[in-house]
Amino acid sequence: MNMPGSTTIPTPLDAAALNWFSNLKNQYQTLATSSIDSDVKKKAADAINEILKKPANDLVTQDMFDVEDLLLPLLSGPPLIARLKSLRDDYHEVLGDEKWKLVQPTLLPTIDPTKEDEIRAEARRLQEELHWQSSIAPWAAQMRESMMKQTLMVSGAFLLVFLILLAFLENIACIIVITGLIGGTVSSIQRIQSADLANSRALSLARYSPLKLGVLISPLLGAIFAVLLAFMLMSKTVTPGAFVPNVIMGQGTNGPIVVNADKTNPPPTPGSLPATVAKSTPFSFEFFTVQAVFDTSRDLALFIIWMFLAGFSERLVPDLLSKVAEQKKP
Repeated sequence: MNMPGSTTIPTPLDAAALNWFSNLKNQYQTLATSSIDSDVKKKAADAINEILKKPANDLVTQDMFDVEDLLLPLLSGPPLIARLKSLRDDYHEVLGDEKWKLVQPTLLPTIDPTKEDEIRAEARRLQEELHWQSSIAPWAAQMRESMMKQTLMVSGAFLLVFLILLAFLENIACIIVITGLIGGTVSSIQRIQSADLANSRALSLARYSPLKLGVLISPLLGAIFAVLLAFMLMSKTVTPGAFVPNVIMGQGTNGPIVVNADKTNPPPTPGSLPATVAKSTPFSFEFFTVQAVFDTSRDLALFIIWMFLAGFSERLVPDLLSKVAEQKKP
């Protein structure tokens, strides 16, 4: 079989694999010579003999897989049935309950000893799937590690840029972007960890490139979604409530805060908050060229949480925008 990891260094058999290889060898050696009665079986037997000549230290995983494949057409009767039952147990154990439930309806409802061709066909199918899973696992682990490192590098570079901007500008817009980036990064890491790269031969290889691109740009999308959600909250497109922060552009609900007792200064007009006043408010921040005011620390905390969620959940902001668009339709 051509495995994705076939270009890497072959994996030597560990103690457990050597024990199983020895078991396969014993199964082969106990076969009656008279049972090898066709050219196909003779070629399989010759190939097994070549592999058995190798020293134990030189055996690799592919050798064990080859012996399993070559031995299957040589088995018949109770040994063949026992091999099928063993493969079913291995499939369930290795691939888990979910995939076992999916494959069960495709298996033989009853194992009829007189139908060896059907038994052998099912055994070959399960064995190939197990071989694929075993061979793809190191490749999938390597790809998963590579994708995680690349995602962290991309996110780290953008985070560094906006942290520097935050230090110079002291603008809450930078905090919004940083929080969205962090949310998108966490989401990407979770997607990489849960991605089933070993799902199937064709699907895994076909999905890898778009999957990799998707997780790499996810933190950037998180930053964009966080900014969009910030605009929605500040414009009151999303109505403030128990779990939605109240963000006021210009002044709080308690009115402007007087920090200068000089009566010569005119009072601020409604809807505006002088910069000197806004900057003295504990929960007032510059947002680009205007002031964003949070009446309480709870509103500020909720705002930061929503920025993180905007980056973490890829569907949150698009779904909100879709609902707003539907409401605006005549």
